[in-house]
Amino acid sequence: MQQNRNKNFLVAVFLFLVCFVTYSNALPNAFLMDDYPIIIDNRAIKDPHFLQIAPFLKSDTEYNSADHVYWRPVTHLLNLFSFLLFNKDPFGYHLLNLLLVYACGVVLYELLNSLFNRWQLALLTSLLFCVHPINGVLVNYITTTGYSVLVLAVILGLRYSLAAQEGGKAAAYFLSLSWFSIALLCHEIAVVFPLYLSCVLFFLKNYSFRKICVVNMPFILILIVYAIFRSAYVGFNSGTLAHIPHFHMSLSSYTATFSNLMFFYVRNLIFFDKIVLIWASPIIKSSLFFWNIALGGLVILCLVMMHLYGKRNEKTLAFSWFLVGLLPVGLACFSRPNLGFIIETHWMFFASIGFFLFTASFLLNIRRSAAPFSLLSILIVLPLMASYILSSRQYNKLWSNEMKYCRYMLSLSPGMELPLWWLAYAHLRAHHYAEAKVLFEKTLRGTYRDWETYINLGVIEGALGNSASAVDYYYRALAVNPNAAEAYSNLAAHLINVGRLGKAEEYLQRAIRLDARLIEAKKNLATIYRQQGKVKEAIPLLEEILKIDPEDAYSLKTRRDLKGSL
Repeated sequence: MQQNRNKNFLVAVFLFLVCFVTYSNALPNAFLMDDYPIIIDNRAIKDPHFLQIAPFLKSDTEYNSADHVYWRPVTHLLNLFSFLLFNKDPFGYHLLNLLLVYACGVVLYELLNSLFNRWQLALLTSLLFCVHPINGVLVNYITTTGYSVLVLAVILGLRYSLAAQEGGKAAAYFLSLSWFSIALLCHEIAVVFPLYLSCVLFFLKNYSFRKICVVNMPFILILIVYAIFRSAYVGFNSGTLAHIPHFHMSLSSYTATFSNLMFFYVRNLIFFDKIVLIWASPIIKSSLFFWNIALGGLVILCLVMMHLYGKRNEKTLAFSWFLVGLLPVGLACFSRPNLGFIIETHWMFFASIGFFLFTASFLLNIRRSAAPFSLLSILIVLPLMASYILSSRQYNKLWSNEMKYCRYMLSLSPGMELPLWWLAYAHLRAHHYAEAKVLFEKTLRGTYRDWETYINLGVIEGALGNSASAVDYYYRALAVNPNAAEAYSNLAAHLINVGRLGKAEEYLQRAIRLDARLIEAKKNLATIYRQQGKVKEAIPLLEEILKIDPEDAYSLKTRRDLKGSL
């Protein structure tokens, strides 16, 4: 027993050292893309409706149910806690993410070691999972904290569920259901958890189909409750199913395009090149037979290998998890029609575990037939691990530069709007107004989403001194979205500059009604009240600002001056 503890301690230390070496150069990386609206600049980060913890309550704010396409309250709460801990220090977020990836490696090691009683297999699989560049998103992207917890929750849910089956302990049973619920509230891909559990029970524990159904019944009931609550945020008109008709593709074209996504992912796993946050496949309309045969061949290959290896074999479990891990992508690829037919690497965490388990088993089986073991380690295992680590560190460098990363995404998916928009926004934050203007104009699609682009174009024109053009863009934004609070706020700022305080006050009040967290609107309205001598009206506005941002220097000083004048 003591020997096992010592071994597990050494494994944990070794895992940490490898994770730290792999991701140490990611710790100084700055924020990028979704990090800003979701965490850093999110004025509503504490709002119950943004946090999605009050699904059946109606909201008068812009963060009502119609704006959500998913329900992930645990992920939002984790983002809030991270923000409260680290505020605008990226180092803290990346360090937390590194520790969570390490924790994923530890619990994966414990699960696999308990299943197969082969610590070398469990360790190598965990190492491959932690250091492969396809999972580097977990450390480099600060909004993925919830995804690491998703992996932890699924693995722990499996571990405690198996413990409950073996020992019949009520505590283990309760913990398995709790961790499954947490996983669901982190990300929707956890819905296939019962299938992962079923694979373990069928192939390793030799359970009958009937017994597997009985074991999974509580998890199915939780899924039903989850679907009911999720519907309060994501209706049928805004969910993924509603997006399918937008793609105008036949069933054969769908399976061919899905095949393209799968082979892109498999190539990422094997050669770890062209790994990107989101990749959009062009809709396949030709060579349909070839692509469908390729997809069918991949599935048949996995099934044949499972049959050959048989039950109670880690390779069989690896192939089954790989196939199950592909299932969520079949629907998730429709989730963001504005981006195209997409795949996101974090949808495939558990499919990748299957791949890494097979790889580890294959390498260790070579070791059994080769001698000496140290020579094999030098010739195969160590170079493979080194290539993973060095590749991950190169991707960490790519993540460190938002403009470079967006261009990289565009090089792989030239027609995808998202990286183009974020590239434009990065140039705007850097005050590269000419470049930002050209890029933002390229993102205009004549759809509802254009209103935010019009606001940014207005900001650019204002910074360039083109007031008339700026105002025109703000009115365009309002024509698309009459509830665009920032458009009213920015229009009011222009009106203040030209001395039209009455109209500016009207616009600012409207902006605040639409978004009570819009600090700039409250500052400008407080400035108008101050100029008009309405001190008693200005002070409450400043105090509201300080509730949102207690360190706002303007509000602190102005409130102090106004109170001193009373």
